[in-house]
Amino acid sequence: RGFAVVASDIRNLATESAENADKIKDSVRGIQEQIARVAQDIEQVAAAAREEVERAKRTTEALAETAKEMAGVRQRVEEIKNAAADSLKAIQEARKGVDQIATAAQEASSAAQEASSAAQQQAKGMSELATAVEEISALADELQNM
Repeated sequence: RGFAVVASDIRNLATESAENADKIKDSVRGIQEQIARVAQDIEQVAAAAREEVERAKRTTEALAETAKEMAGVRQRVEEIKNAAADSLKAIQEARKGVDQIATAAQEASSAAQEASSAAQQQAKGMSELATAVEEISALADELQNM
């Protein structure tokens, strides 16, 4: 009878051990599934991180290209500014030249008016002289006839 109790206890222990082993297997399986899900999640996060790194690289390259283009634009703007300054200087010089030409033309016009006035006065003087010569000639004729 003692062996029967011991055998029964051993059977009960074996059954409990089998049940516990099954529970442990189920727990291990659950842990393995969770590990697989975590690994999958980690892989997805890593893939997303790689995509973000690539996107950041492309953005950095685009910004570098934009900066390079802006430097070129800045240089061209500087060239245009310098050309505009040169053009303004040339326009100012041309304006000075035009002003000098206008002054010279005005002086020439004044000189021409003065010459015309002098010529008119000379013509008037010649006319008066001719009249005086005629009068003297007429007087001389009268004096000879007397």
